Amino acid sequence: GTDAPAAPDAPDPAVPAGPLALDHDAITIPAGETARLAATGGTGEVTWSTSNENIATVDGGAITGKAGGTVTVTAAAGEESVSCTVTVTGDP
Repeated sequence: GTDAPAAPDAPDPAVPAGPLALDHDAITIPAGETARLAATGGTGEVTWSTSNENIATVDGGAITGKAGGTVTVTAAAGEESVSCTVTVTGDP
């Protein structure tokens, strides 16, 4: 049979989300490739930023390597922020 995985339960709004956290604190990707970071916890909408868009861009947690180097990708929600060091290898 084709057993589809069960859909995750929606979070209970009465339960605090807990501190904002990322699923990785450092990743390495080749230039031209995309990796995904997931943010959990926190309150409110998560906004993403990168310390250098010439090395890597980020859109909703999807990080795309542009050129060799290292950047800091930051996720912020409410008063909290967490960051991940992203190392991009090579050239596209």
